[in-house]
Amino acid sequence: MKTKTLILAILLFSATMASAQTSNLGPNVKGVIEGETLTISGTGNMNDYSSTSSSRFGNITEVIIEEGVTSIGDYVFCNCTSLTTVTIPNTVTSIGGAAFQNCIGLTSVTIPNTVTSIGSNAA
Repeated sequence: MKTKTLILAILLFSATMASAQTSNLGPNVKGVIEGETLTISGTGNMNDYSSTSSSRFGNITEVIIEEGVTSIGDYVFCNCTSLTTVTIPNTVTSIGGAAFQNCIGLTSVTIPNTVTSIGSNAA
């Protein structure tokens, strides 16, 4: 019985780990996709990307950026056409150019007053 329980626990853990995708988005920033939600955590700046990058996040509908992240990189969410909601914490001070370009489903973004710089064509 203990062996069956252990095997079941290992299988459930493996299935949980397989459903989450992790990406490095900066030197100290990572993103984890679970279902249709991308949660970004860490400290410091996100990387900048180029305009030729295609959507690297598939069909996410929600982005949650946690406290500690200080900037949103250029083109980072470009072409995330299913994205509808973004949560930006007070630690973010800048949003890069074209960060949300072609996010045609985006309906809700609250930009805190700590953001002092927004790049061109951010949306």
